Amino acid sequence: SDYLIYPEIEGVDLAFLPAGNLKDGYDLSKLDFARLLNPPMPPLHPPVDGRKEGGGDSERNPLSQFRREIEKLGFTYALLDSRTGMTEIAATCTLGLADVVVMLSGLNDQNLQGTRWVLGMLEGEGKLRSEDIIVVFSPVPEAEEELKAERIQHAREIVGNRDVLLLPYHPRLALVEELFVKEWRETSLAQ
Repeated sequence: SDYLIYPEIEGVDLAFLPAGNLKDGYDLSKLDFARLLNPPMPPLHPPVDGRKEGGGDSERNPLSQFRREIEKLGFTYALLDSRTGMTEIAATCTLGLADVVVMLSGLNDQNLQGTRWVLGMLEGEGKLRSEDIIVVFSPVPEAEEELKAERIQHAREIVGNRDVLLLPYHPRLALVEELFVKEWRETSLAQ
């Protein structure tokens, strides 16, 4: 909680935990994610004096501790951004902490095959229910209508009967800082 940043946005109660802060000397990239996913085992034998050390396994698990700390802060939602694919960081966020996973994917073959693999892993090993996984395809360009329709159909086949969200993309977004929904109302992205 010492590193949370509360931006002043009128009408919004929001906090950020940046991945690092050079001024304060912390850097989340230095975390040992392998250890977070596989914490040390408790001792086989109780201490000689008969006292219990710590609590149960969930009390010693750093991810469980992190989740409890987040819950103590009283937020309605905690959004964790992870890396692309199934890296240690992504596994920590999706398998260790998530109640709901929002997967972002492109519509090319490599992304769709990766989406199929990750969905299988989340529903199998991750034990997430299908309805707890939201798939968002992005960027969906405002062009190439025939190819786009073909790719979307292929994407729907891969994700099965779950709902998918399509996040449109307009090339102007990469070039200007204007409020797109105001200035370009006729586009599907603004709508």
